[in-house]
Amino acid sequence: MAIEDLKRVSIVDYASYLGYHTFKVGKFFSIKEHDSVRIDPRKNLFYRNSTGEHGSVIDFAMLFGGMNLTDALKNLESYSGNVSSYSYENDPYENIRDIKNSELALPEKKDTFRNVYAYLIKTRGISKEIVDHMVKNGHLYQDVHNNCVFISYKDSKPVAGCIRGTYTGKRFVADISGSDYDYGFFIPGKEKNKTLLVTESVIDMLSFYGINGNAFNYDSLSLLGVSKAVAVINHLDQGHYDKVIIGLDNDEAGLNAASKIKQAILDKGLLKDEQVEIRIPEKGKDWNEQLVSSMNLKKTLSRAKEDIEI
Repeated sequence: MAIEDLKRVSIVDYASYLGYHTFKVGKFFSIKEHDSVRIDPRKNLFYRNSTGEHGSVIDFAMLFGGMNLTDALKNLESYSGNVSSYSYENDPYENIRDIKNSELALPEKKDTFRNVYAYLIKTRGISKEIVDHMVKNGHLYQDVHNNCVFISYKDSKPVAGCIRGTYTGKRFVADISGSDYDYGFFIPGKEKNKTLLVTESVIDMLSFYGINGNAFNYDSLSLLGVSKAVAVINHLDQGHYDKVIIGLDNDEAGLNAASKIKQAILDKGLLKDEQVEIRIPEKGKDWNEQLVSSMNLKKTLSRAKEDIEI
């Protein structure tokens, strides 16, 4: 993987991967363990005010991961977290604009949905009905590199999105530059309702509906990563909901985030304890693993039935 590609790995998400606790400071992010650090998520660069050290995610890996250059490059290449498509500029502190006011840099569309449908249905086990709904409502298209592009809107304007590669042998996940993390990836339900479903990724959101049925009967919010949970509070603060289902991953990061989100909701008095449900996958780390596991089990049972009949 080229060094310039490695520099696109989100420092915010990578910091969490290394075990640091990130939090927002105005237009920037910092880490609790080194609160003089400022991370510019738009340009994907960091600066450490206490020492003057600064640079890209590679420099971050060496400084805060205790690695030499070779090990940092290897670690970043094997890292399976989000790879964000930020523009890389030399000066991270000149004319910094508010992320929420920047334009969403949408990838170029391709005049087909072939790879998108094949990947989501055959590989991810998501029903054609759910994929059709996403396409019909402009929340999904295929770019010129055959990736899935997921788009969320606010007042008919694209405000947040992410990219998911469709090649099963090579994992690629990227937030779209300019995404408004305070709003998150939001899809309104088919009908007006008072329940908000919260998941980590869009794939998880679609998988949740594949498992539990009633697709898009809830308003749905993907955080585009657990470190961007402020969107939950912002949506609940509108006063439209009397229930929230927090369906994050069944791992340490997901469980901790779910607990913290619930506590934040209760502390702010937005909902009562019985109105906040933490629901985790019964099998696997996330909702898609459970969906795929269920899909594979059905295939196995179907083949066994055919063998018996023969």
